[in-house]
Amino acid sequence: MRKSFDCNMNELVGGLVAAVLALGCGAEGPAPAPANQQNQSSVDANVPQVRDWLPPGYVRTPNGQFHESCVHEVPEGGEVDETGAIWLNGKVVSAPPPCAFEVLHLNRENVVGNTYGEVARQSSALLIDGWTRYVQAYANNMGVFPVRFNGLEATMTVPTAPSQALFQTIFLFPSLTPADGMAILQPVLRYGDGIQKWMVAGWYVDRSDNSYHSQWVQVNPGENIVGWVRDVRNSCVGTNCSWDVKLARGNTTLTSLRTTSSEAYARAQKAVLEVYDVTKCAYLPASGFANFTNTKVYEPYDPSNVDARIEVTNSLVWKKVTVDSSCGIDVQFPNPQTSKIVWNPN
Repeated sequence: MRKSFDCNMNELVGGLVAAVLALGCGAEGPAPAPANQQNQSSVDANVPQVRDWLPPGYVRTPNGQFHESCVHEVPEGGEVDETGAIWLNGKVVSAPPPCAFEVLHLNRENVVGNTYGEVARQSSALLIDGWTRYVQAYANNMGVFPVRFNGLEATMTVPTAPSQALFQTIFLFPSLTPADGMAILQPVLRYGDGIQKWMVAGWYVDRSDNSYHSQWVQVNPGENIVGWVRDVRNSCVGTNCSWDVKLARGNTTLTSLRTTSSEAYARAQKAVLEVYDVTKCAYLPASGFANFTNTKVYEPYDPSNVDARIEVTNSLVWKKVTVDSSCGIDVQFPNPQTSKIVWNPN
């Protein structure tokens, strides 16, 4: 949903022999080694293993693939200010400059015909990278106030782990974005990326392509985790609004991120599945679905009252957006409060 990048490189791993194919971008030296896979669920040794190759220093995030110098962990209790500086206990602990690297977005459409696409087809015709399907709505035009949201929350039920685990990364989340998609606030559930466990963290990406997240905390399959994005004042309609992005187990906050942002968050996504390195349906969670329930979305109502806001979930026009429906990926939303992402895990 952000910037695109056309230079793709690839890594093919089979048994104990690794062959690296690299194209363009001016990258030098060998490709980085695969992530530690000691905690895999199970791996089919008879199938050549494919991992999409990233230039050195790039990492997976729930909004694309960022250079690691542009991804910043915010300490618990810390805050990101309007300039992107990270504060803790009244002091600046980090002041990142604008990101100097392109955000990479790979998907089936922009790899077909290149080396990576050919390598992937040696093991599977399937290749899923990026946002797949999601449900989205635009803020209502309330007339007097700017068109924006000022809060979102949803309960995510943690799915089972994939039956096979290798290089895949899976993200599930609701989110708020401005109309052009160039920033995002999101409470995120993640599996993979070298850690074969479910983890949660709050994320914020700004217009300078810096990506900030809270500490990752482990959760377990079957748990109901509440994620929310909320304007701290509840009624912010202008610039320099402070936001909390939190994830909680019951009444206990697990991890949180606070940031100041001038964005008008005019789009709400109430259920998103984003994946990387999925070349087999078995690399998706074995449950075959992910539930999002108790969804609530808010807009500002009366800026003269700091406790005022209005829930608009039922009045929004929710629409399904399809990017990739491989493995039968689909999203169902029988009512505004409930969404279910489904897929074939076999």
